[in-house]
Amino acid sequence: ENIYKNMKTLEGLHALIKSRLIEKKGNVKLVDNEDIILYGKALGINENQLLFKVLEIEETIDWAEEELKRTRQDALRTENANTANSTAAPSSDIIYCGNCNTANEKGSANFCVECGAELVKAPAPKAETEQRYESETINQQQNNYSTTEPEKKKRSKLPLVLGILALLTIAAGVLGYFFWGKDYLRDKNATRMYSFAGSLALRSSPAGGGDYNIIGNIAYGSEILVYDTGSEWVNCKVDNQIGYAHSKYMLNKIDFQELNAILADEDTRTAVAQTRFKKALLSYFRDHNYIGKMDEIMQKELYGQISNKEVWQLIAKAETNVPNTVYLSKKSKQGSKFNDFACIIQNLNSSERKFLYFSFDDQENPTFEEESVAPLEGDISKIDYYEDIDSYGNQTQSIAPIYTTNYQEFD
Repeated sequence: ENIYKNMKTLEGLHALIKSRLIEKKGNVKLVDNEDIILYGKALGINENQLLFKVLEIEETIDWAEEELKRTRQDALRTENANTANSTAAPSSDIIYCGNCNTANEKGSANFCVECGAELVKAPAPKAETEQRYESETINQQQNNYSTTEPEKKKRSKLPLVLGILALLTIAAGVLGYFFWGKDYLRDKNATRMYSFAGSLALRSSPAGGGDYNIIGNIAYGSEILVYDTGSEWVNCKVDNQIGYAHSKYMLNKIDFQELNAILADEDTRTAVAQTRFKKALLSYFRDHNYIGKMDEIMQKELYGQISNKEVWQLIAKAETNVPNTVYLSKKSKQGSKFNDFACIIQNLNSSERKFLYFSFDDQENPTFEEESVAPLEGDISKIDYYEDIDSYGNQTQSIAPIYTTNYQEFD
């Protein structure tokens, strides 16, 4: 350490660091080079500062030139070794550097002219030692230099690349949620309802009574994604079109499929045009434990098994056909503002037929008035009403359906 204190030159420190870098081909660690640490202490430079100096000096070295010098030195050492082997003793005027084996003239300096290391008298290098240098080609040495530093740079960039990828993934997830995922989850969690009206208006605002806000029509049986419930007008989506529709014209899946099974075909659905008539039929079938014509796949989907209920169905001609198995009569209850509804249903197994009659209050709620046996053929021609007195002396009204066949038997 006293030796380094006597130097106290920054140039000397740079020369020492450079010599170590060249000697170790750039792989210099301070923990293995105490002389550099001591030199730095003598100049008031700590180890952290020394690390930066090592990196700075390493960037100034022309490694190709140093490789050429090393090759020349190897050749010179080989020549000197051959000369030393051919003589009895080495010249007393030459001192070989104990660090890099460079030949120095005795007495010219205390430090090696090549690497700057302190000169200590040492025997001339042996020829067999030089063979170790000759076995390593210039290309191999260059490969050693080129494979160390680039690998460090690649590893140092890896955390940055991973961080960027993570940020991009998060950003893509957030954007995907707002531009696609949000709507997807909303539709997935929406209540599924089905229109049972002949044509249900889809409106741009929750208000009826005109055509100004109609943006589309919802056909019978269309699936409706309902985003909110509990009110007359619901925000909903049909065929990728969003708007508002009246909830009174919608049924859940079980209700709709049971109603659809009661109505035989498209003609029957047009004949039973009003939704209050359809609700009346659905209520009657449930009260009497009947079911419409429904395939087994749908029964298993709705009930988990095949139903053993009696199968009845309403079969009618188109609405314009009169007479028909569907009949809209005058009001049996004069206080009601809605016509009564009558129809004929048929048992699909026994062919038995029934005449059904319903009335409605001002809120369109159905009341089942009566039923009777209908002939196996024929339509409802008309309905007569008769005033009677019951056993308690109260005035009542009797309903008498007239059919297009066998009038005498069934009037």
